[in-house]
Amino acid sequence: SATTAEAETTSGTAISQDIFSSQVEQQFKGALYSLNEMEHSGSSARFETGSTAFPGLSKALPDNGPSILTVDNATNTDIVLLYFTSDNLLLDNSSKPYAVFIGKGEHYSTRFAAGFGRFNFILGNDWLRLDNSQSFVFPGRSSPSSSWQMDYYFRVPLPRQHYLSHDVEITRFEQPNNQNINAPAHKPLHEPSGSVYDESNTSATLRFVQSGNQISLKGSGTLYIYESPLRLFGGE
Repeated sequence: SATTAEAETTSGTAISQDIFSSQVEQQFKGALYSLNEMEHSGSSARFETGSTAFPGLSKALPDNGPSILTVDNATNTDIVLLYFTSDNLLLDNSSKPYAVFIGKGEHYSTRFAAGFGRFNFILGNDWLRLDNSQSFVFPGRSSPSSSWQMDYYFRVPLPRQHYLSHDVEITRFEQPNNQNINAPAHKPLHEPSGSVYDESNTSATLRFVQSGNQISLKGSGTLYIYESPLRLFGGE
């Protein structure tokens, strides 16, 4: 029937948009990763913790959901938190990814829905308004509405951005062990032991700590926290 055909077309469009948004997400992360191979010039643009990191391009996290996420930056570098979810598709330059700035020695909290998104982090020093903007062109597109202009980045990004090439995923339940030893597996960053899931009290804390030049991520809380397998660009 016509109604069935329309429903199938709508479903197919939604699936294709989801796939395209996923491609944009991965290529955008790759473009950001490539910016960490060099120092940048510009004028200092110190932001308040919780401010959107890329004005005009990104937006603050929605602060909506049953769980609480806290990112504790106990390092001497600044952090940009990125959050990707299918509730915020990236289709053209009117789409805005979630990205917030977290200053050194500060913490940021937001509400979210566990199990529905991916977190990434960029670390560096001296957040700048760039002298030379960087352009990100959407995959397979060439129209003016298919690119983002990035006007801000770190003067000195850390050369190794482990949590840009690896996603951090926070879930309500434990991930099953993969029996295929050849398949990449998620690495647990925190698994609450002996706790009974309580939907009314769910939280996760991601604490970045520093020892000398080494920065690591520690997880805690009542939710499960995992590091995804290596992505297709950079990293270790």
